[in-house]
Amino acid sequence: MAGIVSIFTEQARRLRFAFEAFVPLGKFKPFPYAEMLARHPDGRSAGHIFDQARQEGCVVQTDLAAFQKAIGEHLRTGIPASMNLNAETFFTEEFSCKLRKIIARFPRFSPRDICLEITEQGGIPENFNPETLIALKDMGFRLALDDFDPRQTVEQDRLTVFAPYVDIIKFPYQVMELVRDGNQQESLNLADTVRLIKDKYPDILFVMEGVRETDHDLLPTLKQIGIDLIQPSSYVPPPPSVPADCSEMRMALAL
Repeated sequence: MAGIVSIFTEQARRLRFAFEAFVPLGKFKPFPYAEMLARHPDGRSAGHIFDQARQEGCVVQTDLAAFQKAIGEHLRTGIPASMNLNAETFFTEEFSCKLRKIIARFPRFSPRDICLEITEQGGIPENFNPETLIALKDMGFRLALDDFDPRQTVEQDRLTVFAPYVDIIKFPYQVMELVRDGNQQESLNLADTVRLIKDKYPDILFVMEGVRETDHDLLPTLKQIGIDLIQPSSYVPPPPSVPADCSEMRMALAL
């Protein structure tokens, strides 16, 4: 098992990242985050690494290796980043130790610049502990529920568990495709879902992933549904200047 863990961890550390910005829809305060999307160096989706690792029981190790590399990219570029983590990772001591190490090692690191996305792959972990999520928020991290598809019962269960602790709920590109197809009933159902959640948790922001440049005419519909932010699939923000402290940049990449 140790050998398999090492292989998956090394693959995760080799991941490269692209950024897709969260863009305000309508008259909202500018939102600084961009999702950091993992890419395998050979061009394949990074998903195969995590799927295989999950089958071998190595999810947490792989997740943490990818997160470690992502933090290095964040420190290198200076872009406030939103990063995916499996649900079970949030409740491990390894994750807590990793965060403490990062905060202690990099004084300029600010949790306010990081949004942690709880992906659907981990589901609802048996060791769910709300105090852990509260502690992350108290540290300054934003929390997001990623790929929430209200058509699936299991997603409704996940929402019930995580909604009291997240700042953001993200609809996947498949939901955007329903809106794009012009299914009025599906859009009405989606609007009802958003309204019910906002009535109970008024501070939650909704993000729609997979919005295209050609979807400009659909922006009023998204606003009526209750979407606050869109995540254009083709938008990548320009890279900012590299931090002046190059030694810190090198340390970040070697985390």
